[in-house]
Amino acid sequence: MIQVLNGPIEMALRVIALLDAYEDVPLSREQLILLDHALIHSADYDGPPSLHPPLPARESELSVKRSQVNAALQLLVRAGLADIQSRGPEVGVRAADGARPFLQLLETPYARRCGELARWTREVFGEASVIDLDRRIGLLAARSVPNRRDAENRDSTTED
Repeated sequence: MIQVLNGPIEMALRVIALLDAYEDVPLSREQLILLDHALIHSADYDGPPSLHPPLPARESELSVKRSQVNAALQLLVRAGLADIQSRGPEVGVRAADGARPFLQLLETPYARRCGELARWTREVFGEASVIDLDRRIGLLAARSVPNRRDAENRDSTTED
């Protein structure tokens, strides 16, 4: 089966774009998961048009992104495009010195758009903690899907 969206190379491109946008600020895996969600669904956050189409079950993407981000990080570290750093008790990742020159070599509209949206993500969300990002991105992601809202409304009416 061919994975059309969110394959390892596509995910690695978005992750390295985010790491480059955040320059020397190491990001945790959890931050990358949430920021990637905001990057691909930017219109949900009053941003520019989204990178991916607004699929009805996009809230569920957050639950499967961990393994995708892990695979992307392994690819980027092996390629020398990302560095693992210790941030106190946490581990963070930052763009390696070769990341920006590598990204500048990519000329596809998708790659350029990833860079633009990664910079937009940095402007909007800054260096927010995982808790703040989860509040701002995770909850909005859950609310942005009509089917979930309908299910929550049904659940609340059946509990009475």
